[in-house]
Amino acid sequence: MLKTHQLEREIKNCIYDVLPGVNMERFKFSVGTDNSPEGIYIYSQDGAYHWIFTERGKVRDHKILNSEEDVLWYVLDEILFDIALDFAEKNMIKGEDFRRQLFKKEIELYSKFGDFFKKRKIAEIEKILKSDPYRDTL
Repeated sequence: MLKTHQLEREIKNCIYDVLPGVNMERFKFSVGTDNSPEGIYIYSQDGAYHWIFTERGKVRDHKILNSEEDVLWYVLDEILFDIALDFAEKNMIKGEDFRRQLFKKEIELYSKFGDFFKKRKIAEIEKILKSDPYRDTL
């Protein structure tokens, strides 16, 4: 189990190796609690990693994670969704479900971080599409 400052260095190095210009300021590698400024807090405590999202003076989400890979997954989820969304908005195809471009770009981006992340993203997308299939209007 890494200490918070070690975790921060490892996560940032993994991301900057692939996406050198990405902005990581939204992630605060420190303890977040009720009344913390709004944002995402990531820290190591009591043998686990904690991912906390605060909003309007309240903790809205608190995930307890067991591995650096899980922490990286949630950081990637925040960063890569925004990149994929921007791509999908700029590359919409008339009559095609918007998510086709979004999901395609997400898979491309996650694959840059290795097979583990690519496969996990594909499984997540397949689960979404199982309950909510594409709705093309071609």
